[in-house]
Amino acid sequence: MPENSQDEAQLLEPKIVKSPYKRLDGSLIAVGDKITHERQGTGKVVGLADYETIGVCACILFDSGVEGIINIESVKKVKG
Repeated sequence: MPENSQDEAQLLEPKIVKSPYKRLDGSLIAVGDKITHERQGTGKVVGLADYETIGVCACILFDSGVEGIINIESVKKVKG
């Protein structure tokens, strides 16, 4: 492992984002929201985090049991 790998890892650590968070289109996304993603399907937002390299993301537990971290602009809220 390179000497600077620990320093790089520290730079990539996300900042926790307060819920709800306003997206670029003005809509809000919050912990507990049901969402849908084009490839992963439906899931529930379990956290929000700001990653230096990819922006604000939703931590999602998908109905399939898979967990994912996806940019909040790439998901749609499920109504109802």
